[in-house]
Amino acid sequence: MPENKIFGQMQSVISVFVDPVAWPAIYEELDLPVSYVSIVSMLISGGTVISSLLSVRLVARLGTEKITAISTSLTAVALFGFSCSHNLLWLCLCAIPLGIGAGSIDTALNNYVALHYYAMQMSFLHCFYGIGVSLSPYLMSLALSENMNWRKGYRTVFFIQMTIAVITIITLPLWKKVQTAQTDEEKIFKLADYRCQSGTDLSKYDISNS
Repeated sequence: MPENKIFGQMQSVISVFVDPVAWPAIYEELDLPVSYVSIVSMLISGGTVISSLLSVRLVARLGTEKITAISTSLTAVALFGFSCSHNLLWLCLCAIPLGIGAGSIDTALNNYVALHYYAMQMSFLHCFYGIGVSLSPYLMSLALSENMNWRKGYRTVFFIQMTIAVITIITLPLWKKVQTAQTDEEKIFKLADYRCQSGTDLSKYDISNS
């Protein structure tokens, strides 16, 4: 389902890029030094790096479809946690699943699309990455224009994220159908290649059951 992958890429960027825009309002309300944004950013980046490095094992164990569902859910929970934060510790705790979720889905989806789709689908994937980069600061800016209500901004992004997570979970069975179709297509190409090399008559083989 290329649509799931595209929306998944957009949500991973929305969830990460919303934080820097909100920080000027956050540090004033929570009475924190401006420099503390680096702590939150480092935790998000650290979670992203760790999950990216572990993505090969995670995808091999769970599959791309489950990684996508888990990652979108993780980032949704983290965003809701940000909207409820009242101190630095809570911000730091929420930053960890935010980074892990964003890193996992980014690596898994790029790998999956590269292996199973074409350049056009990969271009759409990264096109929606750009949409996420542009949309997240805009949404937070709208929230901040209303009495610097950064919590509302996080909750808005949370609802978007949760919607994508629910769609991803509901469509999990569709991944198996797509994978089955792709497997059959790979068999056709392999048999066609074998025929070209050996001159074997391809009609002898039942491709759908081979």
